[in-house]
Order: sequence, then C-alpha cells, then structure tokens
Amino acid sequence: MEDTKDAARKDVLKGGHQAVVLMHRSESGTWDLGWGVRSNDERTATTATKLSNAYGIAWEIVEAEQPHGKASSTTTPPMQSVPARLIIDDRTLRMVRTSIASRSATMLVGPPGTGKTQLIEEVVREVAQAPASFGMSMAHDRRVVTPDESWTTRDLLGGDTVDDKGRIRFAIGHLLEAVSRDEWLVLDEANRADMDRIFGGALTWLSGQAVSLGRVSANPNAGEISLGWTDSAISEVTQLDELMAESPIEPVEFLAGAEWRLLGTYNALDAIRVFRFGQALGRRFAHVPIAPPDSLGFESALGAELSQVPPEIRSEVRTRVVTLYAAHRAKHSTALGPALFLGIPRYVAAGIELGQGTIAELVAEAYVTSSGAWLARIDDTVLDALGAALSTDEGLEDQWSWVTTQLQVLR
Repeated sequence: MEDTKDAARKDVLKGGHQAVVLMHRSESGTWDLGWGVRSNDERTATTATKLSNAYGIAWEIVEAEQPHGKASSTTTPPMQSVPARLIIDDRTLRMVRTSIASRSATMLVGPPGTGKTQLIEEVVREVAQAPASFGMSMAHDRRVVTPDESWTTRDLLGGDTVDDKGRIRFAIGHLLEAVSRDEWLVLDEANRADMDRIFGGALTWLSGQAVSLGRVSANPNAGEISLGWTDSAISEVTQLDELMAESPIEPVEFLAGAEWRLLGTYNALDAIRVFRFGQALGRRFAHVPIAPPDSLGFESALGAELSQVPPEIRSEVRTRVVTLYAAHRAKHSTALGPALFLGIPRYVAAGIELGQGTIAELVAEAYVTSSGAWLARIDDTVLDALGAALSTDEGLEDQWSWVTTQLQVLR
C-alpha cells in the first residue's frame, strides 16, 4: 500500500499528529482499507463522525500507537542498481551534484549513450545515503516519466476531464502527482516532447511564483487549483479531498517543498525526434553538459568488456571498437556516448561462439544493431564523412557499404 506508506512517512517527518488509518470491517471480520491515512486530529475525527452518521456505520478505534518521532533521513528509496560502466569525470559529477543541491530544476544534456539517466539515479542514491551533504534533511523518492510528442499541458500539470460519473473534473498530471507524493520528478529524454508548449503556467512557477491551473470542476464557484512553493522541506497539498468532492468549493494548493527537485535528460543530438528548449524555459533549468568521455576513459571501460572475448582476438576487437568510438567523438554532429559501443565485444564473442563471420563483419553487425536507428536519421553528408573515417583497416574495412544498405531498411 504505497499511498499508506507515503502519507504516514510524511506525517511523521513533519513531526505532526499521529497517523490514523481508517478501515472498513467486512462481514467476514476482515479489515479493508476504506479511507486511507489521515492525521489523527480533531478535523479527521469530525469528518469520520459525519460519515459514520450519514451512512449509519459505527466506527471504533481498533489499535493506536504512539509516534516514534522523526523518521531516519537516510532511508534509501528502492532503485535500480547503477551499471559499473558509467564513465563520468570528476568535474562533471561535481556539477551535477552541486546543481541538484542548489537548483530546483536541473537538466542533463548530452548525446545518446553518455549515461545521463544512470547519473541521475546515482546522485539520487547519494542524496538518500547522505542528505546533509546536499544541504537536505531526508531521502527523496523519485518518479521517472518519458515524455513524447503527444504530450500536452494536461499530461504534465493536469486539466479538465470527464470522470466515471460524467462530471467535468480536474485530473492531476505527472508533476502535481509527484508533488502530492513528495517525489522528485525525472523527465527522461525530455527533448521528445515540446516542453515549451507543455510547461504552460509552470514556467512562471519555476521562477518561484504561484500559478493558477484552473478549477476543481466546471462550476464557476468551484475551488481554484494552484501550484506554488513552501519553505518546508516536504511538499504539501491542501484540501486534496476536494478533487473528489461532490460540490468542491475549497481551493486546492499543491506546494512543492524546498527540497523538491525537477530533473531531466536531454539529447541535443537525437536525430530521431528533437524539440529544443526555448530561452524562457531554458533559463528555468540548470543545464549540465554530459560529454562523451575521452579515449582513455573509454578504453578503460572497454577493458572490462573485452574479458568476454577470446584472448587471441582481443587486441583486434579493441582496435576496431576504439576506432569506431574515436571517429564518432571527433565531430560534434556524430558524437555518441560509450554505452552504444561497449556492448560490441559481447556480440563479437557470441558470434565467434556460433562459428560464423569475420571479426570485421561481427563488429559491423554489432555497430548497426546498437547505433543503426540513430545513424539512419543523420544527414547524408555527415554520414558520408563518418563512413570515410571508418573505412580503414583498423575500423570496418570494407563493411561500410554493407552498413549503409542496412541503414536504408531502418529509415
């Protein structure tokens, strides 16, 4: 029951009332969650009494427990492990850490395969393990979403929709959902959606001001929904129940906490689909460049991957893969991160095990399967120049013509 956990945790962290869980006892005697978690205060008791009287259902305190004080600030949220092949230099890592510590919105910008998403995961983990080193008081969960070209303001912030009773009501989007749960929001590959159009009123909000997002219902007297900030470390929502009320009249405020963060990744060179950030939106984010590592860094990471390759061909595989990576990194228009190349040795090893193909052929095949979708969409002039750099004895030899025929299929 994730909602129960989140609400109870926030109540304890705020040092407020005890938490009370309102449940319904079935005819068989079992207990079912009926109303979620609320603060154990006079307002909750009054509301529960009114519901009890209205429906003719008696309510009782089954079990009570004294508050345990503040929860540990070092609780680590569940998270996928970060692959060891993340290759980031110390200064770039420092920029990411410092930006997240000092800014409410940070965007990691770089070519595909540079480990931007993994880097966010790692820094979020660091915050969870030692929040004080980031000027924070607690660990923070995160919500990861991937925007696409179909997104509108409704997806990010929210908007009017028709509920299951046929009423026009405001439905919250990913950002408001994240604030309501006090989860950091991560926009992975944000360039795949038109963020300038989608952010709408959030542009003003990111500059530190509160904004109105509409009303709870179509009734002109319905409560207003607003998005703002609070000095508290924890995000807050006032009158959240109004979103489901029959006659909502109270305003609903979504207040992002001082430690709440909006993070994102952005592939500036993604030729498949790119929406560039406008200046107004760009000013609201700290932009941290995540460049492909230099040749020494790449070769260091490649060494571990080559252990899968038979010893007698490791040198040749190393030379060919390093040549591929260096040719891409030589120009800004073709730069790709190491992740797209580090899987090549595994493919070659599998091909050798099957007893099929030369090393040059296997490297070319692995190259197409990992980078072909990107290559198929770059400018022909740029592609020709890249092919010339790769058609060497140390690179793909005579395999480039085969590569280009495969790209035609991927276009």
